[in-house]
Amino acid sequence: DYQGHLLLEQSHAQLGAALRPCFGPEADPSLTASGAALLARYLLAISTTSGGIQVDPAAIRKLLALLTKRLTPAALAAISYPALSDAAATMVRTTSLRAAAALQAAAAREPEARAELCKQMQPSLVDLRSCWMGLLRDHAALSIAGRAAKGYVPHLYVQGAATASREHLEHAAPLVFEAALSMVATPEWVAGRGGGGGGGGG
Repeated sequence: DYQGHLLLEQSHAQLGAALRPCFGPEADPSLTASGAALLARYLLAISTTSGGIQVDPAAIRKLLALLTKRLTPAALAAISYPALSDAAATMVRTTSLRAAAALQAAAAREPEARAELCKQMQPSLVDLRSCWMGLLRDHAALSIAGRAAKGYVPHLYVQGAATASREHLEHAAPLVFEAALSMVATPEWVAGRGGGGGGGGG
């Protein structure tokens, strides 16, 4: 309701400060995964003009940056937890990509009410497209008899952690598919694909 939304607006700085440690290099993977999901839910709550609510562009930009700065192909590949299982890195990658997908899907469903979120998401969409397509390829590969075909090079998991990673990929795939589908026929969908061909970054 409006009063609840007003309370959220007044808490931007405090919530941002509380979420920031979740995305630090020393954060536990379960904390990062939970932080990504919570951040997406909070952004969805404050990024709609439904009911005449005023959106704060600066708050959306700062909070969104916490998530999207980690969601490039290179940044995802760099996520590693040497002291833990390889599946921990997959969990963080897939949860973060699912959180971004939730934002893109909501923006695509309500482009007018979420115009500011659409605008703020746009610079990240080319990288996100590549990452989302990588997730969907991994999910499809592991959906065939429970393991990828010989010679398949995973995007978000390592072969030794395929079984443990499968659940994370399955959880993220439906929302990621919706987000990727919402980009079809947009400039970001074909950007970097060699003039619209099938190559490039996914």
